[in-house]
Amino acid sequence: MTNIQIEYMKKFNLLITKNFPIRTVPLSELTQSIAKVSNVRVREPSISDYYELGVDAIDEKGIIVIPQTPKEYAPANASAIKSQRLHKGDLIFGYRGKMGKVGLVADEFDTPVVTNNGMIRITFSQERLEETPQYVQTYLSSRLVQTYLNNMLDDRNGKKVLNVATISSLPIPYFEEMGGISKFSTLIYRRKQMSIGVRALIEEAQKLLSQYEDLESESVTLQTLSADELSPINHEDHSRQNALEQITTQLQVIKNTPSKEHILSKDFLSAI
Repeated sequence: MTNIQIEYMKKFNLLITKNFPIRTVPLSELTQSIAKVSNVRVREPSISDYYELGVDAIDEKGIIVIPQTPKEYAPANASAIKSQRLHKGDLIFGYRGKMGKVGLVADEFDTPVVTNNGMIRITFSQERLEETPQYVQTYLSSRLVQTYLNNMLDDRNGKKVLNVATISSLPIPYFEEMGGISKFSTLIYRRKQMSIGVRALIEEAQKLLSQYEDLESESVTLQTLSADELSPINHEDHSRQNALEQITTQLQVIKNTPSKEHILSKDFLSAI
């Protein structure tokens, strides 16, 4: 670990301790194992009925799903498939290059599912399968934590990689399982749905902007129309403008709804 990384680690520990009123523990205390995934393929075929997935299999909700048109995979060793098989509650993410999406296995797969050997896998004990995986996923996906981890990458033969020890020792506010799905899961799910909804709005707004930019460019042709022909066009534009103003008002209401600013929503470098 470089001197700069040591300083980053100290500052990150201070930030988490300062901003959370509960005790902070290493991530390894909440997990059963944190390890890089090994390759399952062998020269002599043993099993071919399995799926091998990567970060592309993580959907917008952070759930690992099997693609509708999965690739054909090379035969693999049965014992390797058994040891690397993903189970409900497992988390996976890439360790080569910058930290990105963190995927959660929400249910058991009928057919064995493994990940490629560019991934880190986190498993949890049976006592921590209700909400702890989702809690850890939310923490690892936060802006503060991702920026911190991206500044803790090691240089291996010219490539930036995330060390398992860095993940294992990552300080995290302690989480207590409540014995069933609580309001925590409901809140996380709702907020993910809101984020997805906002992204959809942005996409639609971009399409609408392109449409009206085209109309604006074509406005020069309006001078060829008569007053009677311009009247219905003017009426339609008034209706669109009124609708847009209503949407803008609603968005302002949503934006101005009070919410507590939190350290995890900040970039690590701007927070130190």
